[in-house]
Order: sequence, then structure tokens, then C-alpha cells
Amino acid sequence: MPVSGSERTGFLAAALAAILFGASYPITAIALRSFQPVALAAIQGTLALAVVVALVASGQLSSPRRWAVTRRQIGQLAALGLLGGVGFISTMNIAVSLAGPTITSFVATLYSVLATLFAVPLL
Repeated sequence: MPVSGSERTGFLAAALAAILFGASYPITAIALRSFQPVALAAIQGTLALAVVVALVASGQLSSPRRWAVTRRQIGQLAALGLLGGVGFISTMNIAVSLAGPTITSFVATLYSVLATLFAVPLL
């Protein structure tokens, strides 16, 4: 059965995502030889921001509309960004520096499995 162009693109995108995910831990271990974990997290966040800005500028992502956002919601969003972004990436970098990329990637991939197992009794 022939594969359409969009299916081929989807397969290639999935393969690229798997390669990037798998390579991220060894690359982080190499980068930690030159940078502190929090500094590396800042670099990673800055690179991610540059990618998002480039995608918005090119029209691949729609630019956000103006919403009626309260100061409290802005504070909550900032706190979530720090905990989920900087906090998570920093602790992941620390884990790579302490345990190594192999163990860290193994444990990190178990997050979804463990979350599912613990969610079943709760739901």
C-alpha cells in the first residue's frame, strides 16, 4: 500500500522527535561539562524562546491575541513557568550531572508509565 506525502512527513517528524528526545540526555551531559545546571537551563529556555518567536514571525504559529488577564493570573502563569520550565529543566540537568544520561533518560521515560499506574486507582 503506497504511503501518501503527509503520512511520510508524519513518519519523518515522529522519527526526528524520537532522535531528538533520545539524544537530549547525552548532549546535556556533554554541555554540563562547560555550564552549571541552572545556566544550561537558561540557555535551553532562551533557545526555545527563539524557536517560538521565529515560528510566530514566519506564520507557522498564530500570534497570541490580547486577552483580559488579571495581575493574579499573570503571577500564577509566571510561577508555573518558573516551576515547570526553569525548575524542571534545572533539576533534570542536575540529575544528568549526578546520575548520568543513561539512568536519567530511563527514569524520565518511566514518568508516563508511573503517572498512568498511579492515576488508575485515583480515577
